[in-house]
Amino acid sequence: MTGPNWEQKLLTEEEYLAFEEASAERHEFWFGRVVPVHGVTGEGARAMAGASEKHVSIASESITALNNRLRGSGCRAGGSDIRVQMEDSNYAYPDVVVWCRDAQWSGAKRTTLHTPLVLIEVLSAATAHTDFSTKLQAYKRLDSLADYLIISQARVYVEHFSRSDQKDVWINRSYNRREQIIELKALGIQLPVADIYFDIDVPEQLTLWDEDDG
Repeated sequence: MTGPNWEQKLLTEEEYLAFEEASAERHEFWFGRVVPVHGVTGEGARAMAGASEKHVSIASESITALNNRLRGSGCRAGGSDIRVQMEDSNYAYPDVVVWCRDAQWSGAKRTTLHTPLVLIEVLSAATAHTDFSTKLQAYKRLDSLADYLIISQARVYVEHFSRSDQKDVWINRSYNRREQIIELKALGIQLPVADIYFDIDVPEQLTLWDEDDG
């Protein structure tokens, strides 16, 4: 499918997967609509010029910090090339994905993950609302998911949603100082906020994000 109106078309899941297979760029799929990665969902779907340097750096440092702690555990972290399938045949490319040895995949090349353990999104101006609304609700419905982190690139701030022992109950914590430690109990590791923002110039402030985020 080509042409300027592809974002406005409603596609079936099969049409989306065929479109994505033929595309040189990555697209998410939400409620029948194709959405550019780093775009927004819904009627106003639009593409961004690309992720910012801070966005890429934060995602990269998060992956490095996680893999340093996961070595030998049978689990690993990867980046936004990994497509995650959710309920209602929605598909997303989270900025960071953690999966383990027994993860369930589909596709001839294991291109789609069904059982992520941890998902991370880095906030941008275009995706902040989606990360806290559409994606938050969709990710929480993944039975395998234990933790969802939303990270600001404008200031030191991490919002952490963790599943409690009661399956449908989630605990929300926030972190705004580099010396704080994020507990990822399902993985049995600790993730220092300082490692997420390693060598990245962002201030420590109490507010979550502003117009400069992304």
